[in-house]
Amino acid sequence: MKKILILCSIVISIGCMSVQAKSLTNDERVKWEKIGIWQNGEINRWIDAGFKSPHIVNEWIDAGIVNPRNIQELKDEANITTIAEFKRWSNAGIDNLHDIKNWQKIGINNPTQAKAWKQYIGFDPMYAKEWIDVKVTNPKEAAEWSSVGISPSNIDNVKKLNLDSKKILAWRKVGVGYADDVIKMMNKGFSSPETYKTYKALGVTTNNIAEVKKAGLDIRSIELWNKYGAKDIKHILLLKNGGFESPDDYKPYDKLFMQDAIKLHKWGIEPNSLIESMSITSGIANEEIFFDNESKFRKAYETIEDECDNISRKKWFSDVDISQNEGKCFMFASRMMQRLDEKSFFGKVTQNGLAIGIKNRYFYVEDFTGSWMEQNTRIGIIKGIGSFSYNSTGAKRIVSKGKIVYVK
Repeated sequence: MKKILILCSIVISIGCMSVQAKSLTNDERVKWEKIGIWQNGEINRWIDAGFKSPHIVNEWIDAGIVNPRNIQELKDEANITTIAEFKRWSNAGIDNLHDIKNWQKIGINNPTQAKAWKQYIGFDPMYAKEWIDVKVTNPKEAAEWSSVGISPSNIDNVKKLNLDSKKILAWRKVGVGYADDVIKMMNKGFSSPETYKTYKALGVTTNNIAEVKKAGLDIRSIELWNKYGAKDIKHILLLKNGGFESPDDYKPYDKLFMQDAIKLHKWGIEPNSLIESMSITSGIANEEIFFDNESKFRKAYETIEDECDNISRKKWFSDVDISQNEGKCFMFASRMMQRLDEKSFFGKVTQNGLAIGIKNRYFYVEDFTGSWMEQNTRIGIIKGIGSFSYNSTGAKRIVSKGKIVYVK
């Protein structure tokens, strides 16, 4: 029993020693207690870590470090050896080892510099590294690029085009809002926002700019083409590719349908009023009547020229009043309703017939050549020669009469 009591007293004695602060005077203990550390175990933990001054410990605690182990980690892993150094990071808004290490990993060991990157582009050090890797080391510059949609992934392309943030903003004012679109526009050949705006108004887009450049067209030349009736960039390209070198070259042909103009220019034929009317009436009919090939055109022209100075560009023959058709040439598109051929005493047959045209109006065709069977539709040129009367269902009818000049 006596041995047991002795053993217990030894254990109690050792326990008491373990919780006593290491060699502290009363004044020293008071200093620890003033900073809120009064437990012996807590005091010993700081002293064992090498912090014997309660004043220094208090500064670390005020800075947010309450465990001496964390201070050792700052020294070992981030090379921060003083409270003043840690406070510089803390004042920059970076107050834990993990974040400090992340900034240091990308080569930023200056808290002020890290703060600037945070202020301009956010908290992510890896995003800052992306900018630094493309040689943008100023966070303010990175922020300016970011504000106009430029990222580290496309900054090299932007710089190659001699762009800056102000120029990107100028592109936005003309409707090109994304940096990648600006790069696309400039690579396509739009050298500036002003050029793009002007070209766009003239119908030039990213889809046809290459063809426009290849054709040797610029803003001035497109505007000149517009003056001569080629308003659509597609038409200008059609004419340029069709052999017209300039608007002046095209001017004599500007009243013709463009496909006809290209063909005549190629054949070396300069148009007159009759040729212009042939082109226009053919276009109105929406059918190729005269300009299939050079031989056919010349034959048609020679045939029509004998009878017509011009072809009406507004009315079909069946639309014209009887009193207004005499001696004038018109387009017709009609179905033969009834052949009324005449045979002379000598056996010569004159081909005549009653045809029905636009708006179901009848007219009489006189002395035509070629085959035109009943119920068949033909298209061509007719010359008015007054009127024709005939009996129909017991009544006399009067219709326009014309001579077929040319039939397709």
